[in-house]
Amino acid sequence: MALYYFTIKNDKKPGKFGTPIKATEHASYIERQGKYENIDEKDPKNQENVITTEGIKDAVEGNTLLLYDSPFGSITNTKKGLVITDDPSPDTIAIAMMVAQRKMPGPLVIRGSELFQAKCVHAALVANLPVSFADENLQAIFEKKKEERKHEREEYRRQGGKIIRAGILSESDAPVLRTPPASVTPPKTISSLRKLSELHVVPSEQQPKRVLQRDEKRRVGFDESTRPAPVRWSLSWARRERARIAARRILKNIDANKEELLALRHVEYINREKAFKKKGGCVYTQHRLPKWAKDSPNVFFRAADRYSPKKSDRYKEVVFALQNELTLEQNLEIVNRFIDEVLPNHYYTLAVHDKVGSMGNGETHNLHVHLMFSPRIIDDVEKKKERKRSDYFSYPLRKNAKDQSEEAKRTHGAPTDRKWSDKKETPGIRATFADITNDVLRKYGFRTQVDHRSLKAQEQEALQNGDTLLAKILHRIPEQHIGNFGVMREDNPLVETIKKYRIEQKEYLDLLFQADVMEHDLAKKEHDKKEEKLQDDAKRVIDSQEFQESDLDASTRIGKLRTRFLNTIHDYEHKKEMLVSPEDALEEARLEYMTSEERNVYLRYKHLLEEQEHWKTFEENLQKPDTKDADALQAFQELGPALKEKQKAIADELTSLKESVDTINIRLKNPDIEKQIQLLTHKALEENRKMEPILQKAEKALEYATRDLNDALQERTVEENMKDSYTLSELYGIIKKRLQGRKRNMYRLKRKADALHKKIISPFRALDIAKDVYSKGELKKLRAFMRKLEKNEKAYEKENGIWHMQQNAILMGKKIEGVTLDSLMQRRTELDEWNRELIKKRQLLENSFAHWDELFRRPEINKKLQEISAGILRKNEPVRKAYLDTMKDYTAEKAHVDFTQKLLNNILRVAKQEGDKPRMYRTVTKEEAKAILIGETVPPSLTQPKSKLDKAVTAIAEKIANSGSGGQSPIDRPSMIAEALMGNNAYAQLVAVSKDDDMGLKNWSLMSEAQKEEEFNKNFYANL
Repeated sequence: MALYYFTIKNDKKPGKFGTPIKATEHASYIERQGKYENIDEKDPKNQENVITTEGIKDAVEGNTLLLYDSPFGSITNTKKGLVITDDPSPDTIAIAMMVAQRKMPGPLVIRGSELFQAKCVHAALVANLPVSFADENLQAIFEKKKEERKHEREEYRRQGGKIIRAGILSESDAPVLRTPPASVTPPKTISSLRKLSELHVVPSEQQPKRVLQRDEKRRVGFDESTRPAPVRWSLSWARRERARIAARRILKNIDANKEELLALRHVEYINREKAFKKKGGCVYTQHRLPKWAKDSPNVFFRAADRYSPKKSDRYKEVVFALQNELTLEQNLEIVNRFIDEVLPNHYYTLAVHDKVGSMGNGETHNLHVHLMFSPRIIDDVEKKKERKRSDYFSYPLRKNAKDQSEEAKRTHGAPTDRKWSDKKETPGIRATFADITNDVLRKYGFRTQVDHRSLKAQEQEALQNGDTLLAKILHRIPEQHIGNFGVMREDNPLVETIKKYRIEQKEYLDLLFQADVMEHDLAKKEHDKKEEKLQDDAKRVIDSQEFQESDLDASTRIGKLRTRFLNTIHDYEHKKEMLVSPEDALEEARLEYMTSEERNVYLRYKHLLEEQEHWKTFEENLQKPDTKDADALQAFQELGPALKEKQKAIADELTSLKESVDTINIRLKNPDIEKQIQLLTHKALEENRKMEPILQKAEKALEYATRDLNDALQERTVEENMKDSYTLSELYGIIKKRLQGRKRNMYRLKRKADALHKKIISPFRALDIAKDVYSKGELKKLRAFMRKLEKNEKAYEKENGIWHMQQNAILMGKKIEGVTLDSLMQRRTELDEWNRELIKKRQLLENSFAHWDELFRRPEINKKLQEISAGILRKNEPVRKAYLDTMKDYTAEKAHVDFTQKLLNNILRVAKQEGDKPRMYRTVTKEEAKAILIGETVPPSLTQPKSKLDKAVTAIAEKIANSGSGGQSPIDRPSMIAEALMGNNAYAQLVAVSKDDDMGLKNWSLMSEAQKEEEFNKNFYANL
């Protein structure tokens, strides 16, 4: 997780009166050298030094109990056997072997490092223990050493020496009894066996509270005399006896306290095991040192310890966290950039440590850097020629010294960088480190960032920005620091409190994040609802006849409104794309925390799921072709099995990938990773809040633009429809304008359909593409070669024809400039060679095509081709559907154009018949329509139709009577009149025409009557 930790330390222990820490000691510590080599990372075998047997695994029925503890090692019973702490003494091992012999009969099985195995053999040898080893090699070594020891003793006796078996030794490392500390609680009140580590043998209820302890100063077998002696003490018996006594007391004590002790399974050793299990450690080191240090930080800082003035800082240390998101190499970019910017002129050593968090669940890593450096500056004098080690750490030359020469500076110490002692400089250094870290995180595609400010400052900023969730996350109780030994104590109440707090804090944060996602999800649903209405309104306007017929002239009122409307749609769509859905935000954050391999597997799995769904839809929509088309029917029949096979292949691959995807999902549930995913998701969703006011503004603009354009279009239509009456000239202008709009829309649909048609892939074309795919482009190359060959063949035929013409001319005695009989013969030879080359190439190409055709006829290959072909058709299906939909719209629009053109032509015809005496036309009014519907006599100005109203006339009359009320659309009067003129009897019975030329006193009659009169007059004049 992205973590900010940065602290600057001096060379003294914490506290008001901190004592200095040796520079060499600290250098060894951070680089894990010398006695600190195994402080973090132990060989797992060394941590599992186990003595057991094949039959009975342990001494106390699989319970975890601390049996023995001393400065020279501990013995713990576990279900694996008797576990011995690292680096035990031979006596500790001997005690463990005697316990094993009493409780676990049989050859001993030794597990652990080779060193531990060797120690076990040595302990059994020096104590002369009656044991044997299950491992043949160990047993052979043990027998060999016993024989050598026996031979050596016999040789000693043969030379006159005397061996005396030692009895009770007054001073040795043998166990002695003493009173335990008063702080030790009797076992019956022990809540954890943690306290048993303060005892060396657990006392029984009936025995005095005494412990078995060994002397740290003297060891069994230690011989202070180096001179040969005629008498030699044998300590084997003493070792074995003390091991036997210790083992007997251990087992007696366990038996006495068995009921209480066996119920306590978590003992100090478990805590020690947690503390010393493999947790990582020093994973990288680096330094910049003078030549005299010989690449050894110890040499450099030993000189600092020796030659630095007493009150001067011998070293400074910077400890800062690295990022688990980055690899070690990427993290080193942070380290090296920090050194280049902040410590460009300092000698330093650094170590990168990688540990598992002590309070975590074993998955939380703490990757950090210890950067130890000298506060002395590598000045120009040092760069030119390094000072002696004794001079480098001495007092620098004072600025007021008279002699400021290079030699004088060289004999004095390097100058000290005072900023590392100035607390005012610390915030700037911390900010620099944060900037570097964030730059590297961004470089490698991570959006997570670190912040060097305090949690309180970050919380205040979050509140100012309105991000209450982030403010709640940052508002947390600072945890009290617990050292390593505090963490190791199982009964430490502070450890338990902090662990409980962390669990509850995580549950609380999970609920906060869930509520945040739900809030954004509700906002998205509300936005989707509003967006759907906007889209419906905009589509209604675009699809309206008024919009299609509107004037394209941008200078007109309608043109300006059209331009504004289209621009607001584009602006709204652009801003809408900037919003991120909760699902997409979460998915993007999850992908960021996957490795490249995991990301490929995960995306492949998702792609297969989508492809599986597409195949199902494709199969459901697949229609059987016309049986007359044999080729299409055959392709359809071959496509069915191929689809089934493809779906099975997808299902099989999904099954094979599911385990890997499940593993990825489990890893992403790691608490640290999950928290970062939640934070990144929240951050992405918070960007939506910033976009919401901007999007709302765009929504309002689109809403207003849609309404204004629709009103303007409706006003124009209403204006056209609100006239009392129309002349044919006025009708012609209105219908012509509508015809132009429909033609524009028809041409637009035609261009769109043509473009889509070019992208449609037929089954035969799909099969050809599949063949190209299968042949990896070879067939495509062959076809290109064939096209080139055919061009060459045409060129040959042309040249060959010219040659024959020239030959005939020469034979007939005609002269052709530049052509002779010899040149013709030479040309013939060239043409024949050209022809042979063309025939050869054609033969090769035809053979190649025949080879591929033969391959494609094989069942397994043909099946593969059908699968590829089906995939191509499936991907092309949206294009085909879009083409069909566009063609449907185009056909309908073309029909409208043809009909409108007929209306326009008919108006011209009627206008010619009228001549210089134009008539006026109108539809019946609402009142007149109502009167007609109820059978009342229409106003005297109109002649009531003689024929009974049919259904079509009734429907139109009802539409006129109800137009403009209750949300009904207005009547398109010009179209009604135009269709009436066209001969539509239903409209003609509801359209009136003026019969005189007096514009003030119009005498109206229904068009059906007028048409009858016109027909009568035409027939009358025709007969004349």
